[in-house]
Amino acid sequence: AKLCAQQDGEGTACNFYCFGIEGQNGIVEIAKLCAQQDGRGTALHSMNFGIKDQGKIVEIAKLCAQQHGWFTAKYFENFGIEDQEKKIEIAKLCAQQSGSETMEYFKNFGIQDQDAIVEIAKLCAQQDGRTTAKCQGHGSES
Repeated sequence: AKLCAQQDGEGTACNFYCFGIEGQNGIVEIAKLCAQQDGRGTALHSMNFGIKDQGKIVEIAKLCAQQHGWFTAKYFENFGIEDQEKKIEIAKLCAQQSGSETMEYFKNFGIQDQDAIVEIAKLCAQQDGRTTAKCQGHGSES
């Protein structure tokens, strides 16, 4: 499973059940490898791992955000993260990696803190100012 994750993170995440891995430590290790190899596919299929520990889920989401901010923002709800501070941390990572798409899917984070929203919008604009300006408000209207 480790080798698969290093070669094809999305395929491994998508078909994780085929491996029959039961121990949470092993599952988390494979999920992290998937996220490092393909943050997009791992974000899309993150729920397939069945990880219970919110701290470990946050670690995986952060790896996904650093590798593919767009799909991490788009499929953020798949992670099931409840902690507002952790949501803000991950949104910032997404914004730094893929500003305009993070703004487009910003509503998926469910962030209420207005100061944090402004800070994340600034990060999005720094990464992609032109497109972020077009998306301004889009993520919060839906």
